[in-house]
Amino acid sequence: MAKLFLLRHGEARAQHPDHSRPLTAKGQLEVAAKAQHLPSSLLVWVSPLLRAQQSLEQLQQQGFVPQALVQTSALEPDEPLDALLKLLWPVQQDLLLVGHNPLLSSLAHSLSGLSLAMQTGQLLILEGDCLAPHCMQLLESH
Repeated sequence: MAKLFLLRHGEARAQHPDHSRPLTAKGQLEVAAKAQHLPSSLLVWVSPLLRAQQSLEQLQQQGFVPQALVQTSALEPDEPLDALLKLLWPVQQDLLLVGHNPLLSSLAHSLSGLSLAMQTGQLLILEGDCLAPHCMQLLESH
């Protein structure tokens, strides 16, 4: 059984350009609190946008250590879901994705049938036989 951890970045300042929006103090706290729900180490894929990078940094400041870290544009907000699903299909280990809406909410829906809009700083933990549509179920939401 594989576990997939989906973390939407913490609250970010409303400024432009979008790729360089930093986390607010509230956003930093939102994400730091999620570290307690993660194993001590995971494979991590993270969006290159600043708010996602800073979200991962908040987890690391709480003691989380990525086994390996992949920065991928496939996790940017408006990237196509199908492209991300193709990248996930061969993954055979537990994985943390740090990214954005609407992509993460769409991914959760595709994998598990959940219909929700992830809030900033929200962590979903899914489990299933594979990282493919309709193969996972929600274990926890924080």
